[in-house]
Amino acid sequence: MTKGEIEKMFCEAASTRDFVRRRQLLDALVKEDPENRDVQGAQAMLGGLYFQGRGGAPRDFARAEALLSNPARHGHSQALLQIALIHYQTKKPDAVQIFAQAWAAGGNGSEAAAAKLEELRRAGTGNPSFMQFLEGQMGPCVEDVQKKIREGKDPDGSRQIAMALYYIYELGGSIPGHLSMARDCLEKALEQGNALAASYLKRTAFDHMENPEASARLMDANVDYTPKRMPVYVAEGQDGAEGCDDGEGYIQEEKSSFFSAANMPYTIQGPYNHTYHRLAVGIHSADYICEEDGDMTTIRDEDITMGVMGYSANTASGYFYW
Repeated sequence: MTKGEIEKMFCEAASTRDFVRRRQLLDALVKEDPENRDVQGAQAMLGGLYFQGRGGAPRDFARAEALLSNPARHGHSQALLQIALIHYQTKKPDAVQIFAQAWAAGGNGSEAAAAKLEELRRAGTGNPSFMQFLEGQMGPCVEDVQKKIREGKDPDGSRQIAMALYYIYELGGSIPGHLSMARDCLEKALEQGNALAASYLKRTAFDHMENPEASARLMDANVDYTPKRMPVYVAEGQDGAEGCDDGEGYIQEEKSSFFSAANMPYTIQGPYNHTYHRLAVGIHSADYICEEDGDMTTIRDEDITMGVMGYSANTASGYFYW
């Protein structure tokens, strides 16, 4: 198969919503040259299907890791992230080290890896031995990223992206001026033509640096994601109608609007109180994966409601809250 044919088939596999068709295309692609970046992408994607048990693929961690190992060796951040999640679920001690490697790769899996490392750091704050272990895993990766940036070995800006996430998620602890340093890294990555940098600069609330928590969530600074109360009109006298008469024979009620999935947290609780980690965010939905069994679910904007205790979502996969 020629390089052009591989690229065309990989694009079709990545774009189709038919997971059975995707698996068929990926099965053919992973037999091609393992040094080809699209083939590595196919290996990572097919490994994800086995990891999640989708597209007719049985959930098989061993098969998933075998497929993910080659792209992971080539620094594919999504492959590294998925291997880290497999090792985390199976309680292997090198999971933290692989999360750090996924962060350092600076690609699409880097953000989720940074969020997981931040979660581990916050959870382990009261445990000095764990914090020392975490620092020991993170330290070499941070030094390697910084060294390669100094030596000009960052042609696509991916390592600048990694450092920006390092500051945003405070992976080295609270550092004075960390948001300014993050913005500097993103602007340098943008100069190198990195598309993710433009996205982060737009999504992250750098215009509101007095609110680090908002910035750390990588929101769009131009959008207010707070659920608003907005008027809904029903005919006067209709059962359940409450509110105030607008003078036109209609009653004005109040109802919560929907808000963008881009503001959803990186960790939510699901059925059986299992923890789910965010993998990806679209315009109107977010994908989460369960750390216990790899179960994957999609939370849509229209699923989300606001209550006294916070936010919740009812989906075909069950009840989620955060």
